[in-house]
Amino acid sequence: MTFEQPNNDETYSETIDKVLQAYNGEIYGIAFFEYFITHYPHPSNTQFWQKLIDIEMLTANILHKWLVSANVEFEINPESMQLKGQLEAKKWINLPWSELIETLLPWIAPYEHLYCEWEDSAQKDRQIFTVIAEHETALYHSWQREQRGENGIELLDAFINRYAKF
Repeated sequence: MTFEQPNNDETYSETIDKVLQAYNGEIYGIAFFEYFITHYPHPSNTQFWQKLIDIEMLTANILHKWLVSANVEFEINPESMQLKGQLEAKKWINLPWSELIETLLPWIAPYEHLYCEWEDSAQKDRQIFTVIAEHETALYHSWQREQRGENGIELLDAFINRYAKF
């Protein structure tokens, strides 16, 4: 993925803040889903958890590359976000599958909406905001499929296949 060259205006500072926020969210998500794959009492969901980890890791790597290309100094894999993800997962680890989905969907929805707004309003660096938005939409829609008793992995795979070479 080739990124636009950084500029030094205030809008670019907002862009960096948003990408950092998304990057930290990916680190949180990796820790959250890793906790579930290790501790969730329903092993039939292991493949889904792994795909969720894969999409979070891929997106974190893309955002990491963008931040490096923009010469941004930032904490790589911040421990505070890992701990936050694990602590949140611990709260929900014993929920039955259907109740877990009912808890996660309203939790993910505002992020999906926000990231799509970021993409829609981006005047520069739109490509990175497209990655962020499509990532969150894939997560959200995969959970919606799981809620309907369908397999959500296909949507995660589509994102992974689209961005794996970036």
